[in-house]
Amino acid sequence: MLISDAASYFDDCNVLNSTGTLLFKAQLDIYDKSTSEGVTATRRTLSASPGTASIPENRLVAIDGNTYIAGRTVQDSFQGSPFRDSVVLQSTNTFSEVSGILALIAATPSTKTTRTFTAWRKTQKEEQRTSEFFNIYDIYFPEAYDLSVAEVISCKFDSDTVAGFYFVAALERSIEGFSKAVTYELGAEALDVVSYYRSTGVYDPATGDEGYSAPVSLTVLGLRYKAGYSLESYSSKKFEIGDRLFFTGDTGANSKDYLISGGKRYDVLSISDDAFEVTGLRSIHGRRV
Repeated sequence: MLISDAASYFDDCNVLNSTGTLLFKAQLDIYDKSTSEGVTATRRTLSASPGTASIPENRLVAIDGNTYIAGRTVQDSFQGSPFRDSVVLQSTNTFSEVSGILALIAATPSTKTTRTFTAWRKTQKEEQRTSEFFNIYDIYFPEAYDLSVAEVISCKFDSDTVAGFYFVAALERSIEGFSKAVTYELGAEALDVVSYYRSTGVYDPATGDEGYSAPVSLTVLGLRYKAGYSLESYSSKKFEIGDRLFFTGDTGANSKDYLISGGKRYDVLSISDDAFEVTGLRSIHGRRV
């Protein structure tokens, strides 16, 4: 008897695709590098007869009602003959939609949707600036998923009814075959419709300021100033406590304008074009008054 035949005798686990179609039979086991806490505790190892582990293109499989992200397939051999195909599986707990900032502002439906696994990494504090706390989350995707830094992930936990927004700060790949987005959690107010006042350039002696046009409604994505900071920021006004960045595609925004967000006034100090190297995306540096 071949060792591959003996090993496949216990293949009694049905592996399905996302529509419920049987893909192949296999064995499901604990992940041998798992710890009592952390992401690895939710991973499993799938093994099947060589050549039978046909993972779908979206890298999602369902086993016993649970959806997993399938990592890379590794083949085990004995004396030159393959006898098992092994795949590390990551459980999922969220449904994610990935959008560019301009598409999110325009309410364009996302074409990049998938099951993901989302885990809190840490809470960080801006000790030198604002003493503001913010959360960092890791969101796991199938390997080679179409992701970019400065995109926004709308992520809904299975236990929640409302999705939250997460800003992609960095991308990593794990040896098991998963893509990981390191993200900043954004507050519910991040995607905001602000009242925007454009400067007319005409001095108003009654107020001592330049005149402003009637307000217009402008959809923006607001971020902590440091979340969108880059070396290019050296050329703009220095940071002060309360400063925020507002991202928009509006071409009429100029310095000397101001906006109202969350009942607070922000004067426009400077505007950067093609923010995050995205054509048409403008970054407004706003200072609270």
